[in-house]
This record gives sequence, C-alpha cells and structure tokens, in this order.
Amino acid sequence: MLSSARLGGPVRASARTCRPAAAAPGAGRLVARAARQSGLSGPSFAGRRVKAQAPARLWLAPASGRSVRVYAEASPSKGTPPQQPGEGSRPAAAAASARNVVVGIDFGTSGSGAAYVSTDGAGSAPRLCVFKRWADAPSPADVKTRTAILYKDSAVDAWGWTAWKRWSSMRDDERKGYVYLNSFKLLLAPEGAAGSAAPTLPPGMTAVQVVADYLTELVRFVTSTLSTAGPLDPSSIGWCLTVPAMWDEEAKAKMRRAAGRAGILPGSLILTLEPEAALLPAAAQAAASTTLGDAAADNRLKDVTKEEGAGSAPPGRPRRITLDDGDVLLVLDCGGGTVDVTLHRVMGKDIKSLRLEELVPGKGVLAGGRYVDEAAWGLVRGLVGPSAWDAWRREQPGEWVALANRWELAKREEGPVELQLPAALMAGAIAAGGKLPRSSLSDSVTLSPDGLLLLREEALERAVLGPQLERALGAAREVLDEGLAEGYKCTKMLLVGGMAESKAVEAAARGLAEGEGVPLLKPANPAAAVVCGAVLYGSFPARVTARIARLTYGISCRSMWSTEDAMSASQAGYPDKIWKEEDRQYFAEGVFEPYVKRGQRVGCDETVRRTFIPTSSSTRCIVIDLYAADSAAARYVGEPGMRKVAELTLDLPEDWLSRVTRRQDYNIEVELKFGSTEVSMAARDTHSRNAVATKVTWISEAAPPEEAKPADKA
Repeated sequence: MLSSARLGGPVRASARTCRPAAAAPGAGRLVARAARQSGLSGPSFAGRRVKAQAPARLWLAPASGRSVRVYAEASPSKGTPPQQPGEGSRPAAAAASARNVVVGIDFGTSGSGAAYVSTDGAGSAPRLCVFKRWADAPSPADVKTRTAILYKDSAVDAWGWTAWKRWSSMRDDERKGYVYLNSFKLLLAPEGAAGSAAPTLPPGMTAVQVVADYLTELVRFVTSTLSTAGPLDPSSIGWCLTVPAMWDEEAKAKMRRAAGRAGILPGSLILTLEPEAALLPAAAQAAASTTLGDAAADNRLKDVTKEEGAGSAPPGRPRRITLDDGDVLLVLDCGGGTVDVTLHRVMGKDIKSLRLEELVPGKGVLAGGRYVDEAAWGLVRGLVGPSAWDAWRREQPGEWVALANRWELAKREEGPVELQLPAALMAGAIAAGGKLPRSSLSDSVTLSPDGLLLLREEALERAVLGPQLERALGAAREVLDEGLAEGYKCTKMLLVGGMAESKAVEAAARGLAEGEGVPLLKPANPAAAVVCGAVLYGSFPARVTARIARLTYGISCRSMWSTEDAMSASQAGYPDKIWKEEDRQYFAEGVFEPYVKRGQRVGCDETVRRTFIPTSSSTRCIVIDLYAADSAAARYVGEPGMRKVAELTLDLPEDWLSRVTRRQDYNIEVELKFGSTEVSMAARDTHSRNAVATKVTWISEAAPPEEAKPADKA
C-alpha cells in the first residue's frame, strides 16, 4: 500500500481525486511540504493494516514530491520495466507500421469484418483491401460476416454465416449436443450494461472463451487468405481490433485476453475506438484515392443534408466532399449493439500530416440494430401469441431465417414495413388465439387473415426504431452541448455503421445536423468505415494525438489525519482513522490520489509519474491498487462510485534499507501510462540495479478489494 503526505499505511492503487495534505510535525511535516511545493493533492494512498512481524504491504509516501508528465519518446531511465505488451504505445505503433501486413478487425455485435494493408517491400504504394467473400453469406460482396458461433460438444463446429445457416436449418430434435451463440460481444461490456440482448452462456463457458474461439476462426481465415499470395510469417502481421467508446478498461482487457488466446501476439496488437476508426477513412479522403485502395469507393462521402439535385455539381462531375483542416466533427457510429458518439478536431491537410484530437468525452448507448430487432420481434410475438411464436421458431428454423432476412432488408427502407408471415406460423396463431385480423398499438400494427403483417410509421416510431433513435440522439446532443461549453462548435457530422443504412436513422441524424446548421456526411458503404479505419489506425496510430479521460484515475493511500477527514468520517463513514506507531501520528486510510481527472485532455502515450518512499522500515513488498471514478472531485476510495480496476505488486530487495542513509531516501516510482485506448500502470525501484518486473492484473469490478489475493514476500 501507499501513503501520501501523511505517512502511513499500506497503499492500493485507485482512481479518485484528493485534497491538499495538511502539515504535521516531524517527518510527516517534511513530506507534506514537498507535496505542496510540487502541486500534489495530498491524501491519496489507502490500504490495509499490516502486522509488524510479517509485513505484506509496502507503505509509500511522496519522496521529492515530484509530479511530472513524460512522453513515450523520452529515453527511459535505467531499470525501467518493459511496457506491458500491446498497450497501444507509439513504439508498438512504429513496429506495426513497419510490418509487411497490417490487419484491421471490426469485431461487432451482429457482424464482424476484416481488412488489410500489404506492402511488397519494393516501394510500391500500399493498398487497403476489405474482405468481402464470406462463406454462406446471403448476399455477395458483404463487408461483414455474422458474429455467430456454433459448438458441438464444446468444440467449435462452425462460425460466421455458416454457423447461422447450419443452426437455422436444424430441426429441434437435431440440435441436441449443439450450442449456438450470437451477440456475445455484449458480454464483454461493463457489468450490467448489456441488458436483455446479451445471450446466456452454458455452464462452464466464459465470455472471453467464446470471443477467443470466434476470433481464432476469423484470424485463421484471414491468415489463410493472405497466405495464398505467398508465404507469410504470422509474426509479421500487425493487428488492430476495434472496441466501443463506452467500454471501460476491464472490457478492453478482456478483449486483449481473447485476442491472445486467438493467437494474436501481444506485441502485435493495438486497440482503437470504433467511432475514431470510422473517422479515419473520411479524413483520408483528402489524400489521393490510392490511399484507400480498393476501399476508396466504399468510403466516398456524400452530403445527405442536401436534396438530390439541389445545388449539386453537373452530371459526371460530382463535387468531392472531404474533411478540412480545423473541422470539428461529430461522429455518430450506429452499429449492431452500440451507438457511439465522439467529437474530434481534424488537423492537417493531407494523409501524411493528418492528426485527430478528441475534444470532449465520448458517449455510448446500447441502442444498435440488435435492440431494434428485439423490439420488433417482441411486437410480432405479442400479436400472434407467445406460444404460437415460440413453437414455430423451434419447429420451422428455415422459415424463421427467411423472415429475419426479409426484416433486415425492410427495416432499412422508408415508410411502413410489410412482412408476409409463413403459413405454419399463421396456423399456430389461429389455433392459439382465434379470429383474425388482429391489431395492436392503436391499429398501427395489424395482421391480416392471409398473414400480412403491417408495421406503420407510428409503430416504428413508438415501439421499434423510435426509442433507440431517441437514446442515440440524446447522447449526441450531450456531446454537442459539452463541446459548446468547452468552446468547440461542431462544423460537420459523420454518420457510419451498419444501422446508418436505415432511412429512418439517416432521417433522424439529418434532422440533428440541420438543427445545428451543419452538413451530415455519410460514406457510400457506412458499414465499411470502422474496419477500414482500423487498418489505417493500425498502420499509423500516431494520427490520434489526444483523448479525453472518461474517468478519474489514481491510487489509494494514507495521509495525516486532518479536520477535513474527521468531518468526512463523521458524515459519510470514511476515511478510517489509524495510528502509526513508527511515526507517532494518526493517519487517514483510503484517501484518493488522482493521476488524471475525468474530462482532462491526455496526450496518447502520455505518462504521469510520481516518486514515493517506503513509510515503514519493515516493508518488503508493495501492492498498489488502481481506482477509477466518474467524478473529477472524488476524495476517498470509500465514496460511492469508486471502484478498484487493477492491482500491481512490486517486491523490494531484502537489504533495501541498508542501501540508503535513511528510509526517506529510498525512492519508488509509480506511473500511469495513458495509451491510445488503454491505461497501464508500472512501479520501479530506482535503487535496484536490475529492473523490477511489474504486472498489472485487471480484476472484476464485482469483486471487492478485500477479496484480492494478498501480496506475500517473494
């Protein structure tokens, strides 16, 4: 554990803000003075009480009070532990850009896609290629296969469209021993966020395992296809996986573990945010079309706020629409599971100088196509009767597949939706519910005797598309308002994602853009934007220069007891007051020391490093707990909303105390590195000749800190 300016107890890493430390007599006063001079916010290290005869935690206090920011390009000090693999650092980025092949994967809730850039080493310009030939795909040249997997006796039997086709064609009695899963990406989302659309896993299966099994098949397909052009060393491939903007660090860590199990080497993997990836092809339009290679046509932008023919260029000479240097762009990424919204500033006039800077924290809501489908089928089920609907889906899987495919196409068009229900379903509906026709939602949903289902605009607005669109637009308005509050006025909007092909979604986004007085841009193939952007980001991660912290991050520590602590303990029950005999002082345990606050702009690969000293002569090992909080003004780790997200352990040499004149001269550095999409933590013993290896262990938010494994002496 760590302690701040008030010498004290074991420290665990956390992510909350804290207040300036109060002065105290003796050694404690000296440490507090150093903290004030450096601008540190005092009380920050919290931890558990350690028995003197067998200390298992390290107590730390600020040494020189230094609090500095450094960048990845800076030369590391001797003994700096290696960065955890694949944190999205610029060194990793440089390695990725030097590879022969860079592959981008858009791992989606409903569908997943892949694309790549390959160089032959002869100096020819690289071309971006998108995979469009998927086994058993219902339509040719689709940029995505289905995110689905079929198991037989716990072994993978099929994946993608093949899994869907095989499972859907089985009768109920043929499915024994098989397990079909889709929408399992939602299981990686922050706990409780996925809602009812997330599948239930069979006993013994985990979300990471299922995602890993699916990625294994996708990676095998990609590498096999690429190998047809000649021998390919898998270690020469750089991989970029996309993740939703709303995911927390634990969800990203699960994604990394799944990718590792799928055979993607940790040092070859970087992650990027889906809406940020979607922005890159649009920004790359300023360059020659060869930059996007075969994907240039898919990513050609059009302004959908202008009516066809109004103010347009003469036939045969369409006006080229691009993003401009200085544009403030709102990205609305409407996917199968999530709708993500971000606000970025575009900098640079060509692909070589292109840079993106996030201006305000992005928003994400679970309002994608999967939730639209769920609402539609809920209406139909209620109309024909639950028992008739459930029995028909079990007994007629082929008819269910055909109906679902017709709905997928119909929901993208304007106006009412008409679906012809199969005769077997209608027979069951009549047997279960009697007479037809039937209607619901004040006759906005009707079912005729011959099985014609009609969903009028009112039904779509009230119960199917409308509720999800309102949630998505609400998130967009919040981002726009936050941007205005920070002085950033949106100049253009970009609509991407599979759901962007829906006319209703486009109309809603157009209304938002017109209300802001800005153009709404959309790629020719909005479903291809994210996967193309993943390749561009994997090739040049440095194009994203800064992001806004979604949370406040910091570590828990102890500080000298103050009147403010006493007031908080009396009113809220925290922090705890403890006595440290070695320093003859009372300390507050569970004070939060922030490294970065929510809403703060952080440079990609920026590192915040601070130096501490052991606060107990009997210390043998340090356990640092990283905390995260939604509030930028958090003070104690006991506050509501504070959660532990990672744990780091650092052992000290047996003779560490003999290496310095006094305990206060023994320096320990603790740093947080804010990578392109992730946060890593490291600790370094500056007096050890050998580098001390450190490891971050991401833990479930559901597990309280007390359940963490104690750190014993190595």
